[in-house]
Amino acid sequence: MNRNEKYIYSENELKEITFAIVLLVRPNVNKFSYASIDSFIKIYQNKAATKYITIPENSFYLIENRLRENKEVKIILQPEKIKQSRNKPQYITKHLTEDYLMLIHDDDLYSPLIIEESLKILKKFEPIALSYKATFIDEESQIYKGRRSKNTKQLKIIKPNEMLSRYFLPFKRSVITPTLIMRKSAILSYWNKNPKNMGRHEDVRMNYFLSKKGQYLEWDNPMIYFYRIHNNQDSAIRTEVGRLKLISWIKNLEINFILKSIFLIGARLQFLVFYKKIEVRPKYIKEFLINLRRDFIKYRVGGNTSEKLNTDKLN
Repeated sequence: MNRNEKYIYSENELKEITFAIVLLVRPNVNKFSYASIDSFIKIYQNKAATKYITIPENSFYLIENRLRENKEVKIILQPEKIKQSRNKPQYITKHLTEDYLMLIHDDDLYSPLIIEESLKILKKFEPIALSYKATFIDEESQIYKGRRSKNTKQLKIIKPNEMLSRYFLPFKRSVITPTLIMRKSAILSYWNKNPKNMGRHEDVRMNYFLSKKGQYLEWDNPMIYFYRIHNNQDSAIRTEVGRLKLISWIKNLEINFILKSIFLIGARLQFLVFYKKIEVRPKYIKEFLINLRRDFIKYRVGGNTSEKLNTDKLN
């Protein structure tokens, strides 16, 4: 394996691995869910990969007709008691035998080549994890034009400190967790060593853990995963408690003191700008600050939208 700074190339033999790609469908199925299911069904099959759809058992009737004639997709029904977001992937993973798994969201869209392209990388490098640069789209599948990837097709190694900088330094793009492909043994190890749920920001701790455990790769190919931004998604819900838990976690990290201080400053600024409840008077100042926060969030996502995503050309 030859390395060139932070980018990676390989001439290794291809290994035999298996891969599970799992579409997580929410209980309250909506128009985005149906669009995602249609996109998921169109993903090209491969004998080394299995496509799964998982949904709470009492909601399956909402999508059953869409899957009736599709024999390629396997169904994992979640019991009603599985409610916490962390419990769902743990339950699903117990039903998987594949070497790698990918848990994708039911409001996004995907290239038909996602399995084929992922397997090429997984077989060559056998990484702990592989993530993609994503293209951001809005509720109408319009593409956000700001902060878009350069589409270099390069593979980059993300090391632990780089992973933290992605989340806590300004103008950095965090890893989009639904694009993440994980080695099953590694995510099982993470849950074993971190039995307590961290809440909404557990993806930060998880990605940091994976980047410490082995080779964490990121592929700059934004034409594989299309991440939808809308007001009803989980990440749009901003709570003070979850963010304060994250700051507390940073404080306890055993890393370089200067780096920790920088990350803490960044995390606290993010808390003030994006998460702290705005309670000021008079009312017009409060409205001004709320609108300013919305503008900041819109800028971070990518500003205004440009052209509409042509789903017929995803492959």
